[in-house]
Amino acid sequence: MPRPKRKKEGTQSSVSEESECFENEIVNRIKTLEVALKNNANENTQKLFEEIEKLQGAFHDVLKEQSELKKEVNQLREERSVLEDEVQQLRDLTWVLKYQQNELEQYTRKNNIRGLG
Repeated sequence: MPRPKRKKEGTQSSVSEESECFENEIVNRIKTLEVALKNNANENTQKLFEEIEKLQGAFHDVLKEQSELKKEVNQLREERSVLEDEVQQLRDLTWVLKYQQNELEQYTRKNNIRGLG
């Protein structure tokens, strides 16, 4: 006996409906992914802007501290210059005092020699 032919389960219209449903599902997934990507990009952009603002603040603080340190360095240089001047004055005074001491010693020797002679 010949075998009975099976009926095709899907007709042309049902295949077309399945194909259209599948296409709609793919389109919906693509749209969902696009929205997710845009949201992710917006979040990342916001995070980057926040990080940039933090870095700008930190950079501003560093520049401010650098400016203060430069002022301190300049003040220390001025103090050093004043101290170097004072040291030079003390050296000069020491030289003058040694010269005067030498003169006094010579004068005393001469007077002692005259007094003895």
